[in-house]
Amino acid sequence: MKAGCLFQKGITIILFIFFLHFNAQKITIVNKSNNRIFCFQNNIKYEVSKNKEFEINIFSETIITDENKIIINLINFLEPKEQLKIEIHNDGKFSFDGDKKKNYEYIYGGISQNLQATLKKYVELSQKGDLSSFINFSELALINHLKMLNLTTVFDEQNDSIAQKNLKQVLKYRWLGWLFLVGNTDGKSIFFRNIVNYYFSKYIKRDIESYSCNSLDDFLKYNIIETIVKLNSKDIKLPIYPIVKSTEYDSLNKYLHKSCQQAKLLESYSFNLHKKNPKYKLYKEILINDFGMNKDLIEKYGTNE
Repeated sequence: MKAGCLFQKGITIILFIFFLHFNAQKITIVNKSNNRIFCFQNNIKYEVSKNKEFEINIFSETIITDENKIIINLINFLEPKEQLKIEIHNDGKFSFDGDKKKNYEYIYGGISQNLQATLKKYVELSQKGDLSSFINFSELALINHLKMLNLTTVFDEQNDSIAQKNLKQVLKYRWLGWLFLVGNTDGKSIFFRNIVNYYFSKYIKRDIESYSCNSLDDFLKYNIIETIVKLNSKDIKLPIYPIVKSTEYDSLNKYLHKSCQQAKLLESYSFNLHKKNPKYKLYKEILINDFGMNKDLIEKYGTNE
């Protein structure tokens, strides 16, 4: 009886793995640069030689680097059976082709140009302390981003796929992160407190119990929580998490999901490395031993500005 149950369980697992493989979203990395390219997924490192292609299922975040630094962190916007091709060129340049090409082009290029175009207006409204106009302008900017991605909202809806949720999350927090940055002309001003309270209540609060930084591209997400913690607002309550490894950031890290604690320590590693402060070695050790990060990936991140 036990043997039969174990056999049945084994068959179920095999079928499940087969189903995942058959339905998996695939990306093809094409190395058209003059250097070796590397792909990191689940802390495993794969090499893509010059003029070669490499295909991989995109179950999780996929990080592509050259021999020195990170080129791109690919987040999954693909539906089952969809495929994407990314060509890597010299000087860290890249191009997309395949399913969801427009979404990837906007998230990894177009959105930055649009955010830059709004900078002057945001700064102007921040300096004037014009909260109502700042909010109205930001909401119009969000509508424009949504149109570019054929979305109607950044909020999760009942029939959303995982890919759609990922796309909405990335858009929302790139947009919000920018607002927190340019609106912060004085971190303790009433104007900025009102900005944080408004966007937290409308956009962040609903995510807060599941808030995490699932990508190396999500530093904006922990920066948002860091800003909220520093404001010490009595109107905002944040979940408290176990601290993975005690550091000088414990007063902040207790409000950060494990993945966001990792992001904070990566930033500290990179900052101290560039400053030639020996403390970078401590953060590197913690990231390897306590967060299980690939040493090569940490070092490549440290070379990014």
